Amino acid sequence: MGKRRTPQPPAARLPRCIKCDVSMTVVKVKVELMQAERLRYERRTFQCPDCAHQQTYTMGLTEQTS
Repeated sequence: MGKRRTPQPPAARLPRCIKCDVSMTVVKVKVELMQAERLRYERRTFQCPDCAHQQTYTMGLTEQTS
């Protein structure tokens, strides 16, 4: 059988700052719905604790449940 992957701790999954290479923290999460396709996604904004640089990512497009 194949090798089992162990889940990484949450800190290991956080993006790193492109300016100073430090783990960033989540400062804002916004859930948006796309009515035409009935999908939802999260837009997460991360901020570097050292240089205050911010990066925004769109996470997981999934079907709306209700």
